[in-house]
Amino acid sequence: MGSTASTFRVLVGLCAALVASGCPSEGAELPTTGGSAPADEGTTGGTGPGITVDSLVTGIDSAASTDSDGSGGGGGSEESGRTDATDTDTDPGATSNTEDTDGTDGTDDTGTTGEPRPDLPPYCDSMIPEAGAEPLIDDLELELGQIFPDEAIPEVDGRVGFWFTYNDESPMGMQTPAPGSFQPTEMGATGTEFSARTFGDGFDSWGAGMAVVLNNDFDGNCPYDASSYDGVTFYARGMGQIRFMITTRATTELKAGGTCDPSMGQCADHHGVFIDLVDSWTEYTFTWEELTQLGWGIEAEFNPRRIMEFNWQTVVDEPFDFSVDELAFHAAP
Repeated sequence: MGSTASTFRVLVGLCAALVASGCPSEGAELPTTGGSAPADEGTTGGTGPGITVDSLVTGIDSAASTDSDGSGGGGGSEESGRTDATDTDTDPGATSNTEDTDGTDGTDDTGTTGEPRPDLPPYCDSMIPEAGAEPLIDDLELELGQIFPDEAIPEVDGRVGFWFTYNDESPMGMQTPAPGSFQPTEMGATGTEFSARTFGDGFDSWGAGMAVVLNNDFDGNCPYDASSYDGVTFYARGMGQIRFMITTRATTELKAGGTCDPSMGQCADHHGVFIDLVDSWTEYTFTWEELTQLGWGIEAEFNPRRIMEFNWQTVVDEPFDFSVDELAFHAAP
């Protein structure tokens, strides 16, 4: 992932190849502090027919998908997650649902990290990276050699990923940072300089949110093994209610790198928890066992060996403004 400049060039290159407009230009100023969304920050109501900036960074063509929760196979929950309504997408090429029934998440997956995974998408490495001794995923601060903080998470313990924002592309919707332009904002949770923030209004389909992917080098989402830890911890502040979710392969559609077959039922009913935010930095810690599905989608056991994304999503048709910082894995004492 490297520096801000190198990562930005990769994203801009992908944008240039796939869409004619809607991508940030190198050197463009991005919002870093509070306040309401600038008038010219604009809605992200689409970057061209059939594809969005979100699809560039997640490997998911959300505009082409008919997922009414906006997840494109990567998120979900009514009014506060990418799990909103009925997933009407079907995959005629899919023949089976390799949903996790034995904790291995896939009929060809032995569940032992370090062995080849014949069921993984072709863009994924054959070995699933495993969380090691460093629990901190990202504190949004400057890394060695950086001049400005960027969207990339530190490349530690096999993690290669980034932060991004997303929304339902409502015509009147406004979100800052807009998808494809994420940049850390000032004021961290523990006296540090930076955090992740998104704010906006006007999304009346399923909402908007912010996410972190753990194993994606811009080819597509791949799983990450966090089974050596017991949960996740982070600081957050803001207004209203959000849903924190963790997407895994078992709740992610086949076309998005998961094992959930939409022809067998609704995908994207991810494991998560609702949070009532307050306007001061508060630490939240959730064990894997505390995260549950909402119950409208295909039932799946949560498997920390197959984590793909962390998501924080707003309720539908409500103004939002929330920040996240100090994202880390949690180990029980």
